[in-house]
Amino acid sequence: MSDDHDADDDPRWRQVEEALRRHFGTGTFIYLMYASPQRVKIGQAMNVADRLTTVRRDLGRTVIVMGYCEASPRLESALHRIFTDTRLGGEWFTFEPIFWRLATALNRLRKTFL
Repeated sequence: MSDDHDADDDPRWRQVEEALRRHFGTGTFIYLMYASPQRVKIGQAMNVADRLTTVRRDLGRTVIVMGYCEASPRLESALHRIFTDTRLGGEWFTFEPIFWRLATALNRLRKTFL
């Protein structure tokens, strides 16, 4: 995994920013989880810690939460559409540097409104 500097030129970032503005703060948590090799899960849950436990058990490997914040389920759908070109199946996507930038944005939103 690399840092988010490679994501600076990614044309999808404007779409991500707009989706974050439209769908922040509605009761469900939207999260990014990383699992090797180079996979990111974009999902939603009422309890991110419980969901992490389930994903770890189901995969049988290390999974980390990259970022999360309270947002509408529509944000999850919007992010799935934005990153459709990297979809591996279901809610799993091939890791790209832009996912670190998205995780940072989700975490900042969460901390801003605590």
